[in-house]
Amino acid sequence: MSKAAELLHISQPTLSFNLSRLEDELKVKLFDRIGRNIKLNKYGKLFLYHLERAMEELEAGKKSVRMLYNEGIIRIADALLANSFTMFEDYMSRHPETYFSQQTCTLPEIWMLLESKSIDMAFALLDPSFNLNSNFVWHPIQRSRLMAMVSVNHPFAGRSEISLSELEGQPITYSIPGFDARDSFDKYCNLAGFTPNYIYTSIKTSLFVDFMRNKKSACIVIDTIWESSPEYRPDGVVGIKLKDPYCYVDLGILTLKGYQISKQANNFLKYSIDFLKNNPIKI
Repeated sequence: MSKAAELLHISQPTLSFNLSRLEDELKVKLFDRIGRNIKLNKYGKLFLYHLERAMEELEAGKKSVRMLYNEGIIRIADALLANSFTMFEDYMSRHPETYFSQQTCTLPEIWMLLESKSIDMAFALLDPSFNLNSNFVWHPIQRSRLMAMVSVNHPFAGRSEISLSELEGQPITYSIPGFDARDSFDKYCNLAGFTPNYIYTSIKTSLFVDFMRNKKSACIVIDTIWESSPEYRPDGVVGIKLKDPYCYVDLGILTLKGYQISKQANNFLKYSIDFLKNNPIKI
């Protein structure tokens, strides 16, 4: 008892009093006292087992919080078709202690994830007039213009620009609603007086080229991807810019207003804004 009190930096009478109070609360004796010696009895051993588990969970909780704030599990969502490997690879080469948890989802899902504090930030494409909920903060980074990709056999293939209204009735291949610039494109089409004729929508871009070639459909893309990412320009496909109106979208980052993200997440937020300003859309 004297040694235990010394390790706890309290007096022996204080330790004895607290042990007696704990036994009174549990309504059982935790120790068998034999002369001047004491040892845990079956009740004490059972209570110790649960106490040790509780302490392990407490330490695990402390470690998780420290990791989240100091070392950083950066939680990200995106609603983009573009590949984000380049940006993450560059950041992790500079900060090898960083861990990312990334998920791809639609904008409505992003709103819920942000509000529930399940993610720190999200990458998205929004049209410049988008009416953002006051609960969120929008960090616009790049402005791009929507284009149509068509096969070299398409009637539009020999033109550098077409009016948006010329896509009315044309078969179109693009992403699902709430993803990439799909909602913005739909809005521009509605303002032009028509509803897009989608024949295939997905987030799996691998089939888009086949539909363009075989079904002679147009696929929507943003000009910064077309111009800066050769891998998005397959053989036998040409790009045509849209006008009347010009269809602009902004690439940016969404965060939750008033929510204090971790130190590491905040560092990545600043880094990604700078990276994307200097590396057009190729994330």
